[in-house]
Amino acid sequence: MNRYELLLKLAGTTLWVLSLTFIGFLLAAIIVEYRIFDKFSRRMVKLAKLTNIHPAALVAILGYVTGPRVAHGVLSELLFEGVIREGDVFSAILIAGFLCRVYIILRWFIPVVLPLLGPELALKLLCFNITIDAILTIAGFFYAKLRLRPPVLKDRDKLSSNQNEDDVSEASCKKALKRAFENFAKFALKYVVLSIAIGVFLLLGFFDVLNDLLKPYVVMLGLNPKAAAVTAVYLLQPSAALIICSNML
Repeated sequence: MNRYELLLKLAGTTLWVLSLTFIGFLLAAIIVEYRIFDKFSRRMVKLAKLTNIHPAALVAILGYVTGPRVAHGVLSELLFEGVIREGDVFSAILIAGFLCRVYIILRWFIPVVLPLLGPELALKLLCFNITIDAILTIAGFFYAKLRLRPPVLKDRDKLSSNQNEDDVSEASCKKALKRAFENFAKFALKYVVLSIAIGVFLLLGFFDVLNDLLKPYVVMLGLNPKAAAVTAVYLLQPSAALIICSNML
């Protein structure tokens, strides 16, 4: 595969990632606008007593299905308002590994990693990631159980359903769509600029130059210089790195 074919493949992958990203932002905006996850808060009380994690933090974990951006925003807002503790945030982020993996599988693994690396290598990578997620989830539960006291549920936490119903009545798809476009525009601008820069570097032979620069150092460590160059590109643009990697397999 020559450099021009790599550029075409990078362009196609970039458009595919952008389309899926917009769908993710739109779904997240609808969930936030209509406060869908708030409906689960009362069902989390028993789990909160079992894990010592505030039910509001447990509900926020569900946001990882639509992406870390939504969940982190909700956790930050709850922490700022004093509803949850820092320990709740720390434990929730550790526990959310599996749900975040669902988001990564839908947005990144299926459309990008699987076709570029092939089923065998991609599934090995997925199994490794899931193992790490399991370890982090267990660590999150142990931390909460050993370091946190049971959460004190205030009256406003128990009676928040009426307020949520009022907020939902004022929600609209227009607001959700506007929020999704605003968030997507910020992401797309940075992503497209970075993709163009990576494309120019590939066209000018930047990858070969980087390979030559890293070769003396990585050989001393017993590593493959091309693999090191792919890793360096991955830090800037994962899609480009995977395209290069698939071409090397």
